[in-house]
Formats: sequence, structure tokens, C-alpha cells
Amino acid sequence: MNRVSDLLCLLVCLTAVTCDRVYVHPFNLFSFNKSTCEELESLVQEGKKTFVPVSIESQTTPAYEDDQKDKDKLEAPSLSGRGRQKLSYVKDLVYVLGMRFYSKLREARRGQNVLLSPTSLYGSLVSFYLGASNQTAADLQGLLGFVPPSGDPDCTSRVDGHKVLSSLRMIESLVKSRDEELLFSKTLCLFSAPGVPLSEQFVQDLLPSADALYARAVDFTNPSEAAKQISAFVEAKSEGRSKCLLTDIDPSADLLFAVDVRLAGTRQHGWFRGQAGWRVDTSPAPSKEARSGLASSEREGLR
Repeated sequence: MNRVSDLLCLLVCLTAVTCDRVYVHPFNLFSFNKSTCEELESLVQEGKKTFVPVSIESQTTPAYEDDQKDKDKLEAPSLSGRGRQKLSYVKDLVYVLGMRFYSKLREARRGQNVLLSPTSLYGSLVSFYLGASNQTAADLQGLLGFVPPSGDPDCTSRVDGHKVLSSLRMIESLVKSRDEELLFSKTLCLFSAPGVPLSEQFVQDLLPSADALYARAVDFTNPSEAAKQISAFVEAKSEGRSKCLLTDIDPSADLLFAVDVRLAGTRQHGWFRGQAGWRVDTSPAPSKEARSGLASSEREGLR
């Protein structure tokens, strides 16, 4: 009788443990919860605070950039349990969207080399999502690959962009941790037309996802001069490491979002140029122009 009781107790315990493991849809790992939705609603009622960036020609550091050294960092997701599930889910979304963009670039630039960072591209789109609202935000969320399982148009069907940026930052940290000699840095720049205000909340949301962020006012009506000013500004902030960030600007632009990503490491082998064997069958191999090496940096400008 005691043995039967022991078996029943064991069965109850196993059932309780099994029931404790509840399936969580990957979307819900990044969506807003009800308490966060209430906080967002209160912020909307208070109204959005804005500021007008200083001119790019100004030599003084504006007050909104003084606190960058003390800015809060994005909370890195844990690498156990749901943290791993988050990274795995975001990794797949980044890969799919990156391949879509890469395919289009290959079609547009036939015969040319294409250098694309899917993580940086995805992060830029998430940044746009943070500054968007209404239908624009919904369209960007769909482009990013986040489809709510319920389909209800309420707040809990929206993705928290901070959680996505946190996972992207973790991916970048994991890449850097594999090699101590690998240097990685990201600088965000917001260039707005003179007198155009920017949302304080939007800028604060972007701060933790980059090593530095700058906001300046630029006159876009003279595209060539604006491109020179922006390139000179970025070159100065990067201490001469980044040059010629932009070559063309739309004169009707109100806002330019630029990302300067730097990736530097030790090249194990020098550039190889010349004729290399290229075997197509069992017959003697013909010669074909070849080149090998590793990229040292990348830059991207998005409007």
C-alpha cells in the first residue's frame, strides 16, 4: 500500500513539473506587456518633448550630447532559457531580411562587389521603427518579420524595439568576445533640416544601441555642400578614420539617418591579386582574375 502511495506522489510531482513548462510564442518574447502599455499611454497623454539640433557648423557640444558617457546601456539578454530563444529568433529574422536586401543589391549592382551587414541593416530599421507610429510602425514591424499570433491591433501586438536592439547588441558582443584583437564600434548621426525638431524620447531610445550619437542641423537645399559638411563632421568625430560618408543627398530631405560602423581586425594574409587556377572540369584549369582578403570597415547612410 505504501508503494502505491509513493508511486501516486511521484506521478503528481512529475505532472506538476510537466505542466510548469508552458509554450511561449517567440513574438511574445519581444512584445509589450499590459503594464508597459499603460506606461506608454500615460506618456502619450503628457505629450512628446522635442528639441531643435544645433547647426553642424557649431563648435560647441550641445547639452543633449553631454550625458552620453553616463547613458544607460541596453540590458543584455541572458544566454540561458528565454535569452537563447530570443537570440535564436532574432538571428533568423536578421538572416531572412538580410538575404532579401542582398539579393536586390546583387541585381542592381551586377558585376560589382556588394558588402552588406545584415545586423547593422536590421538595427537601422529597428531604429526607424522606434521613431514611427500608427500605420508606418505597423508596416515596419511586418518588414522586420514580427507578426503577432493573435492579430489583434492592440498594444500587446506591438513589438518593443528596445528588446530587439538589446538582442542585436548581444549578437555584436558575442562576435567581439571571440577575438580580443577585433575592434567594433558604431556611431549614429541624425542630420535634420534647420528648424526641424526631433523627439527627445526617440534620441534617448537610440543612445544605448550605439557607442556615440550626434544630432546636427544641416541645410540640404545645397546637396553638394551638405555632403561635404556631413563627411567632414563624421571624419572629425571618428578622428580621421571615416571619410567620404556621403556622396549624394536629396535636396528635399528633412532628416538623414547615418550609421558609421567600424570593424577592424588583424588580417592573417595579405591581398592576393593576379591569375589563379579555376577548375571547371577534369581538363586543365583556365586562369581567372582573383582577389582575397578581409574587409576592415563599413559605412552606411540611410535617409
